[in-house]
Amino acid sequence: MPKLPVYLTTLCVLIAIGNSARGDLILSFEGEPFSEVIGDATFTTLDRLTGTFVFEGIVSIDAPVTLSATRFELEVTVGGGAGLAFDVTDAIGDFRVTQNEFDFVPGSLLPEGFVLTVSGNAFGDPGFIEELSISDIGDLATIDLGGATESNAFNFSAGTFRVSSVPEPSALAFFGLALWLFANRRSRVRISV
Repeated sequence: MPKLPVYLTTLCVLIAIGNSARGDLILSFEGEPFSEVIGDATFTTLDRLTGTFVFEGIVSIDAPVTLSATRFELEVTVGGGAGLAFDVTDAIGDFRVTQNEFDFVPGSLLPEGFVLTVSGNAFGDPGFIEELSISDIGDLATIDLGGATESNAFNFSAGTFRVSSVPEPSALAFFGLALWLFANRRSRVRISV
């Protein structure tokens, strides 16, 4: 009988794991290489935007809906190599995010239309503002290098999304497993008494 609290703890942990595993849609994005680079030659046509976007509480899309990513990471290469990134943990409340809309249609977990724009100090040099934007009509990256110099890169082709992690309807399975373990333990206790 003293092991009963261990099984109650296991029950609580399994329920918590099941609840946390449920309903997060994670999308990966890969933009097309930039077709135009203007201003300061920081970017090249080898560069592109990539990102990961998380939508919490999504189990299925049953009607046309516009959703906002709850968190995301959006990055761009610079000169064909390592570039800059925005790692936004609160995409709904972060003042750097000026657009955050993803249109979904029933039966698909991939957005049909989308626009997301984030700007701020990503390079770490105060006073220089960077902006990254993806949309269903193309991508844009801008680095304000101060004064009259800016580096801009863009394309007019939509990037590609893929589902990195689908919503997990496993909470019920975890709950059932936890109940089975608990019931199994109780029956063993009764038999051994």
